[in-house]
Amino acid sequence: MRDLLRIFVAIILSFHFQLVQASGCLDNWPYGFNGLYPHLIADETFCISYGPGQIDVQTDKLGRRIVGSRSSAGTQTYAFGDSQLLGYDDDTHHLLNLDPQSMLVLHAAPNNGPYEYLNWYRISQLDSASHVIFGFNLSTDIFRILPGWQAKDHILLDSASLRLYYDYPLLHYLKGMATVFSDKPKVSLKAIEAGPAMAERFIQTTEHQLREAADQLADVFQYSLEQRPGPVRKTFLIYQPFWASKLDLKETLRLGEFARYLGCVINQKTGAAVLFAAPEPQSESSLSLDGRHWRQSSLAISQLQLTCSS
Repeated sequence: MRDLLRIFVAIILSFHFQLVQASGCLDNWPYGFNGLYPHLIADETFCISYGPGQIDVQTDKLGRRIVGSRSSAGTQTYAFGDSQLLGYDDDTHHLLNLDPQSMLVLHAAPNNGPYEYLNWYRISQLDSASHVIFGFNLSTDIFRILPGWQAKDHILLDSASLRLYYDYPLLHYLKGMATVFSDKPKVSLKAIEAGPAMAERFIQTTEHQLREAADQLADVFQYSLEQRPGPVRKTFLIYQPFWASKLDLKETLRLGEFARYLGCVINQKTGAAVLFAAPEPQSESSLSLDGRHWRQSSLAISQLQLTCSS
């Protein structure tokens, strides 16, 4: 059964690659892992195929996505996060709702979990930043802060080979095909089942495990901000998971309690404001085409109500 599934995925990938080649845009986000954090291809302007349209992307020499005005007189917002913060559709970027006149400098890539992006933060020059945003995608980051997560196990390319695969997309496609047929594929073979499986994994994770992971993350946040002091304005932005609808009422309430606990410990350790991003409406129509990210135009950002014990 698994072999048949792999063959089916390979056929779909082959057909999709041919369509993408005809469009002139890339099939996938070009990103690689440098041992500390994943990042996009550096200093390029390109497009990603997105349904009948495309996502236009510009990066700087450090592999950061740049969104908005490049005016030297304008403010800059530095944001750190994974693919949800990166922007996985062709809508106007959702973080511009927080800083409409600012240039967004996105230290973001798929599989860029909190510990990875804090590595990036600690070596960043923050002089130009007037606001720093740290994203926490409950869909995935809730598992990336648990023991056992290794970013390299989920990222197809390393930084050294990223340029080669960017210049020759066919090689990227063939490498992706090869990993589909490997014993430990880095391309998901069960994307449709990802939502229920991730919801079940959350259900199986105990409250103690979640709170212990949150406490450890808050300590690393505190250490990182002490090592690299940034602007006074700091925001911790929590995204509702795309699989939340798979939970019953009891587990939904438990998820909300964890989000508030995480917000409290981060606020207490860093002084960051804590916001929450959730889709409106709460339905599948708010999902991007891959079914694993919220459309940016659907996201409403509000302050997360916290009741923190000292």
